[in-house]
Amino acid sequence: MTAGNLLTEPPIHVVSMRHSPPAPRITTSVVFDLLIHDIDLAVRLAGGDQIAAVTCSSWRDPGSGISEVADCSLRFGGGALATLSASRRSQRKIRSLLLSTSEQLIDVDLLRQDVTVYRNVAQSQIGEAPSYRAETVVDIPFVRHAGEPLALQLAHFVGLVRGEIDPDEERESVLEPHRAASIVAEDDRAAADTDLLDGLA
Repeated sequence: MTAGNLLTEPPIHVVSMRHSPPAPRITTSVVFDLLIHDIDLAVRLAGGDQIAAVTCSSWRDPGSGISEVADCSLRFGGGALATLSASRRSQRKIRSLLLSTSEQLIDVDLLRQDVTVYRNVAQSQIGEAPSYRAETVVDIPFVRHAGEPLALQLAHFVGLVRGEIDPDEERESVLEPHRAASIVAEDDRAAADTDLLDGLA
């Protein structure tokens, strides 16, 4: 929320990494477990642009056949790009989000819940031997913590059940990310079927 409020224009490029160690208890694809959250964030931050193209690739656990790693790229109608990576085969938990505009780079650590803003102000060559210097202003804004994310999500759900939140508006807000995730999952299934056919051949 803080990062979104700091944006002076919709991002040109959104880069996310949502990686976790293995979670054997989870038996669904990483696409609808982890990647869906960053697709949702990218759509919300893209300034209302529709997704124009989706490309993806994934890795399936040979034992379970379940996708545990998935990367996808989204191109929005206005030209913005999103490069998103989700994994349940990492050695550490990572939740990072980078928002690039023509004037700023906003670096969000969703685990530590902090934000850093970078603005490049000058670039030059110095000295007789070519030496490059880049000057960047770094801001660390105060992040007002509204609460623990899962507790807030539960409170939002309860608000929907009680009729305090418009269900049509809520449904509309999640359709675009779910459409994109479905394309990623369908491409993943098609790739798995091709691998199976190649193996049989």
